[in-house]
Formats: sequence, structure tokens, C-alpha cells
Amino acid sequence: MKRTLTVAGLVAACAVCCAPLIVPILASAGLVGAGAAGAGFLAGVSLDTIVCGGIAAALATGVLVWAWRKKRAAPASCDCKTACNTAT
Repeated sequence: MKRTLTVAGLVAACAVCCAPLIVPILASAGLVGAGAAGAGFLAGVSLDTIVCGGIAAALATGVLVWAWRKKRAAPASCDCKTACNTAT
């Protein structure tokens, strides 16, 4: 099998599996970055400051969304000493 086809298949499988996890983070980071860039443009800030601020805002938002999703998806702990799913 050709190496390029193997790599392409691996990339496609990874993209299909991880898209539900990555798309919300990228979308929220992009929206915040675009909002920061628009606000900077309207405020008359220089282009390099707008780009750096937009990247920083997008990165911070991406990290916060990732942490929020990770915390929300954490499994519930069971402090029971016997069994948790006992229906009486």
C-alpha cells in the first residue's frame, strides 16, 4: 500500500472522529477573535495590535471552552461502598 494513501486515510479517520470535539472550540475562538479584530478596527488601533489581540483572545477562548467541555463531560464519581445502581 502506498504511504500517502495510508497517511490520507489516517488523517481522514482522525478528522471524522475528532471533528465534534474540535469544531466548537475553533468556532468560538474564531468568533471571539473576529469580534476583537472588529472592535480594534473601530477603535482605530494599529493592524499589528489587532492581530496580536485577536490571536490572544481566540486562544484564551479556545482554552476556556476546552476546559469547560472537559469539566462538563467528567464522569460522576460514586462514593458508595456497595453498589451505585441498586434499585429498591
